[in-house]
Amino acid sequence: EYYGVPASPPTFLVKFSERILESTLNQGIRLVVIQDNTGKIIDSTAPVTISFSTATLTAEIRPSTALAKGYFYDLDVTTSVTDLAGNAVETAVTTRFQTEIDVTVENVLMIDENTFIRVPPGLLSEGETLAANTNVLEDPVTVEVADLLTANQKLAENTDGAIRALEETFIELYTVNAAGTVQAAKVFPIGMRPAGEGAFGEVIMVVGYSDKDQDGFVDGIYPKVKEKDLSVFTLKENEQRWVRVLGTSVEAADNKLIAPIRKLGIYSLVSTLDTFLGNAHAYPVPFRAVLGHTHITFTDLSSRATIRIYTVTGKLVKTLYESDGDGELKWDAHNEEGESVASGVYLFIIESATEKKIGKLIIIR
Repeated sequence: EYYGVPASPPTFLVKFSERILESTLNQGIRLVVIQDNTGKIIDSTAPVTISFSTATLTAEIRPSTALAKGYFYDLDVTTSVTDLAGNAVETAVTTRFQTEIDVTVENVLMIDENTFIRVPPGLLSEGETLAANTNVLEDPVTVEVADLLTANQKLAENTDGAIRALEETFIELYTVNAAGTVQAAKVFPIGMRPAGEGAFGEVIMVVGYSDKDQDGFVDGIYPKVKEKDLSVFTLKENEQRWVRVLGTSVEAADNKLIAPIRKLGIYSLVSTLDTFLGNAHAYPVPFRAVLGHTHITFTDLSSRATIRIYTVTGKLVKTLYESDGDGELKWDAHNEEGESVASGVYLFIIESATEKKIGKLIIIR
């Protein structure tokens, strides 16, 4: 994708390897309006004038009128374009670009169908366009990949893997001016200007995530992560570490996070494994074999937990591990040797990385 393309009719050049049948250019090359500056899908065709140079084998495409500011366009070269012998071009090519934005109005940069950046008027300079890159690890624009990987490693080591940046959600924000100069050091104001200076809001990032069954867990992440434990972090490059974006909120009903953006740079969704045990409990208690009970279920556990079951005299009966993040674990009332435990009272201790909970079980055979 290209950002900051001049709106006053730009000229696009398409180079071919052979002479093209000029009558096929008008049906084979299209300029498609994809979305407007608010993120609204448009999907219409913009009129263009196309000429072909036989000397340079180059097609010149020029919009008939000025393009709209802040809009996304696709320049499509399709296989309807043929050479003089009627042979179609081998591969269709689409080039997406966004025109320079009008900094006096609010603009929305759509990153995908669920993620976007809202930029209020007055926060960017004239001729400056906000741009985003989601292919950060393979094709970074401003960041050193080594800094990213070091930050990821630090986060994993310092939290024993309980907190991790989700690489598939990395977003690199930068600005581009009309000359194509990239900037990655801009800081956005926080809050509102003093009275009389013209009010403006913050730059806001909205990040969508998937929870199709609305069970409170984010789809596609293992160990499982509760949506309430998602956050947005930004990379502090000079220290090679991730820091939390203050003010991030989770809108569970809409499956999205909202975070104020105060600087350009790298952003990521970060999952935090739950360590809370305040609601952890076991059932059925008592366990009655004659009623058909086959398991005791420990529920409302933390994402990772260790459960140790003891006799009242302190002998260890069984150790269980919750590791898949779903907050639930079943015990079949057998000891470490696989033998059914006898009727009686047992104690359990549940431990997470930060909390401990003690409870009592009753087995009736």
